[in-house]
Amino acid sequence: MIGILLALQVNNWNEERKLRLEELELLVSLKSDLEDNKSELERTISNFKTGAERNRKILKYIEEDLAYDNQLDTSFARINTWKTPYFRNSTYETLKTKGINIIERDDLKNKIIKIYDYDFFNLVNDWDRTLWLYAESISYPLTNKTVKPDLITYLARPNNFENLKSNTEFKNMLLWLTYNKEVSIPYLQSIKNKVTELIDDIDDEIIKNKK
Repeated sequence: MIGILLALQVNNWNEERKLRLEELELLVSLKSDLEDNKSELERTISNFKTGAERNRKILKYIEEDLAYDNQLDTSFARINTWKTPYFRNSTYETLKTKGINIIERDDLKNKIIKIYDYDFFNLVNDWDRTLWLYAESISYPLTNKTVKPDLITYLARPNNFENLKSNTEFKNMLLWLTYNKEVSIPYLQSIKNKVTELIDDIDDEIIKNKK
């Protein structure tokens, strides 16, 4: 009887160790994915800051009734551009397939789920989709009427800048585009901070599991 109990204990210990090794491998891979996703968020934030600055430059020339400057060509060429973040989620999908409960710490498990199923999901399916809808219905059609691209320089400039200065619809569009970019920056930053915190938590768990 004692021998059977010892064998069961050894078997249970081996199974638990296999689970912890599998958890460790998944955490290492998940950390790598999240580091890439953090870099993707940083690139997106940088893109939005640059876009907002370019829009404000155009607004300054319109509001102060300044003569056209060729430097604005870049700003006009980028009016309708923004960066859609593309996140790596292969490890998270593997984790869901194997069973999220392989993660031993409940608080860590919940943070992982929240980042992927709430923050990343809403960022791509709600926030980014809202920007697309505005671009498709408002900014693309209006820009097509008022701004001409140059296929040699890949820049753009207004058909008539003086007329554009008095175009209320264009100015309102530009104000909204600038607003959307600027209010998005702290939102993106808050998600980046959550990702940083999660990476640190995962790193702590990796160190603990390696002991």
